[in-house]
Amino acid sequence: MTDAQTPEHRYDPLWDAPRKNKNGSAKLVAAVVIISLHGGLFYYLWKSKIQPHYISYEDSAVKVNLVKPEAPPPPPPPPPPPPPQAHTPPPIQPHFAPPSPVNVAPPPPIFLPPAPKAPEAVAPPVVAPPAPVSHVVTGAQFDRQPNADDMAQYYPERAQRLEKTGSATIKCTVTAQGRLTGCSVVSEDPADYGFGDAALKLSKLFKLKPATSDGKAVDGGTFSTKLTFKLAE
Repeated sequence: MTDAQTPEHRYDPLWDAPRKNKNGSAKLVAAVVIISLHGGLFYYLWKSKIQPHYISYEDSAVKVNLVKPEAPPPPPPPPPPPPPQAHTPPPIQPHFAPPSPVNVAPPPPIFLPPAPKAPEAVAPPVVAPPAPVSHVVTGAQFDRQPNADDMAQYYPERAQRLEKTGSATIKCTVTAQGRLTGCSVVSEDPADYGFGDAALKLSKLFKLKPATSDGKAVDGGTFSTKLTFKLAE
């Protein structure tokens, strides 16, 4: 049977022997190179980063040669004293003779006429206010006087509690408006029950027709009145 008649053989992995890997040696070499590079890198990192470095210290004394400092230079000598100066006389100042006085005749006195006297100011006459009319008001006419309710309102509390009756006489001055002012207690009966104080309070409720002079109301009239306090029945 010739080569031309030999049929083409196809590789069967089940019956044929395994093929030889042509690239096996190349892969092995590459693996060895990679492992070597990794080993070298790991060794470098270990030496430079991981491996501790210890420093040894010795306690041996070190001999040091001390150098003495140089002595400072001596101070410079003091400067020589200045030479004595020759005594020079003070400058001569010129003296001028004072001028001779000139006799000048004084001017003649000037006579001025005396100034006229100012007229003396005459003070205006002092007009004294009219003296208050001093008279006793009798038969007074009242514009207003205390009523029964006013008497009950100002009734002394102690006298009312003890059921005491009494009276008080007061003396006042009548103003130009008919009001009573400057009142004082003339007498009170019985005493020490407050009838006088009650009468003074009631005096503010009086209003009289004031006295007149030349048709004008004037102050100064004296008015006396007696106030009697009785308990309400």
